[in-house]
Amino acid sequence: MFGLNHRQPSRKHLYQVSVLLGHASPEITLKNYIHLCDYLLRYFLNQVHDPELSIDDITVISGVGREALYKQRQRNYPDWPILQIAKHQLRNRVIPIQPTVTQIKQNSPIEWPESLQQWSSQQQRDEPSIAVLHQLIEHYDSDHKNAYYWSEKTGYPEHAIQAWLDAALKLSHMKTGKGAPRHIRPQWWGLANADQKNAIQTREYRQPPRCMPKPHNHQDRQDAQQALQNLQQFRYSYPETVQWGIQYYVANSIASHSHLRMKTEEDAQRYKAFIQALGFPSKRIHCQLKPQHRPGSPSPEEQVKYWAKALSLHPQQISLRSSIEKRGADVGTLRMALINEDGNASYGFRYSLYMMAIFMLAAGEIAI
Repeated sequence: MFGLNHRQPSRKHLYQVSVLLGHASPEITLKNYIHLCDYLLRYFLNQVHDPELSIDDITVISGVGREALYKQRQRNYPDWPILQIAKHQLRNRVIPIQPTVTQIKQNSPIEWPESLQQWSSQQQRDEPSIAVLHQLIEHYDSDHKNAYYWSEKTGYPEHAIQAWLDAALKLSHMKTGKGAPRHIRPQWWGLANADQKNAIQTREYRQPPRCMPKPHNHQDRQDAQQALQNLQQFRYSYPETVQWGIQYYVANSIASHSHLRMKTEEDAQRYKAFIQALGFPSKRIHCQLKPQHRPGSPSPEEQVKYWAKALSLHPQQISLRSSIEKRGADVGTLRMALINEDGNASYGFRYSLYMMAIFMLAAGEIAI
């Protein structure tokens, strides 16, 4: 069925097996049924490129130490290549199943090589990929596809899945002081008809938590991938930096604005450093400045120069918007964003911060 009996296996076998088992993605299949890869491994180990495998690759794949392989060849198989000796050692480890055995007990863990057992952190091992997290939130249903359902499907604990869903719900309902949505622009936003607006609001609050849409264009997907990889790495090596950056984004993002408001000059300098720490160049940073126009304040051009010098940016990276009066600082109010080549703010970057906030909020690393 589904071409699984083809002579040569390929990537689509993983997708076919995932569909047959009812999993959301091949990643779930591989996480819980990694032994299915033995079929592919056996095939590729017997290809014509076997002689090109280095001794380091052979020891990792087979789990047999370098010294043991060399000793076996010296004592018993002087004419055999190292790879053939490794295969012979693996075959000798297989215990034949006796006809009287009616049940196979899997109480002993697989003896993987040490190099394949290293995890960067326990927390990462307990969390799914962003793609799976998005699918959990998007397809959650309190009646049928609830936390228990997804726990059975994915293998993650029910309490952990419920914590991610609760965090997503909290983010989706966040508002500014003026009532504007923080992260997700709802369908009722901007409606003039009060009755229609209230009806949509009531319906949305009864619905499961929603998610920011996934990035679609190439640049946004690249930005999201880069940001998420570095966030995962720095989340444990530099926790204070990541916690501050995610917390600041969660508290100050507005769904209808692409640029993030900087409350103080120190915040602007720190958030710029946060963007650069994730591997993005400063030339991709763009700021919008609302200049101050009250009497005695510097001219708008001088305010632009002030922020350019404070942030080590080119003045052309700061554009002027409508001015403010009386309220705010003498040097105006600044907003900052990471932009793409087309001049638009990177949606992939904002999406990665939002999704990471769900994990960190559920883990108690940030609070809102």
